[in-house]
Amino acid sequence: MTNRDRRRETRQQQYQRRQEERKAERLRQLRQQQIRRYGMIGGGILVLALIVLGISQLLRQNTGQQPNLNPQPATGQTVDGLQCLSQQGGALHHHQYLDIYINGTRMAVPAGVGLVSAQNCLYPLHVHDGEPNIIHNESGQANASYTLGQFFDIWGVALSKSQISSYKTDGSHQMAIKLIDSTGKVTTYTGDPHALPLADQETIYILYNSPNVKLTPYTNWATLTQ
Repeated sequence: MTNRDRRRETRQQQYQRRQEERKAERLRQLRQQQIRRYGMIGGGILVLALIVLGISQLLRQNTGQQPNLNPQPATGQTVDGLQCLSQQGGALHHHQYLDIYINGTRMAVPAGVGLVSAQNCLYPLHVHDGEPNIIHNESGQANASYTLGQFFDIWGVALSKSQISSYKTDGSHQMAIKLIDSTGKVTTYTGDPHALPLADQETIYILYNSPNVKLTPYTNWATLTQ
């Protein structure tokens, strides 16, 4: 083999080496592009999953998946001395508006509490259809008086100074009772809410772990016709 042949072979080897290096570089770049592409896809999927999770949590909060008071309403039996009768008389007809917040979430006082259709009777304390949160006090005795605890016992929801339903107070979960009377005066009730006397045209707030609720009196008493 001549020196010229050796030089030609060396140039071919150098060319092949450069080709292999270029091929290896292209493969490396392709791998990096794939890694970046997969990373972007994975990141997008993660972001989308977080968005879907956030939306689903928001929907659950706004479509009824909220704290549950687990009521077990009376079915016609005498409760706290109050009978379920076909009619309660019209000598006394007072109203209260009851607003309940659990962990910042407003809880509805549903229509039908104290109305037992199966027995065709109603208790002196009840909530009519179309008037949620409005407690009606009806009696044939003008001097009749009732307590918030009697209503809760008819509703079948536990209530005490340290508990509403299954929600109990502790060092980080406090419960406050706020009252707004017919003149708009706001007071804090510090006694046992079960024994709270019901006053006509009073707004009652029960705030469990809900210190930032804005207190607003109910004023549409004249629209209540039942």
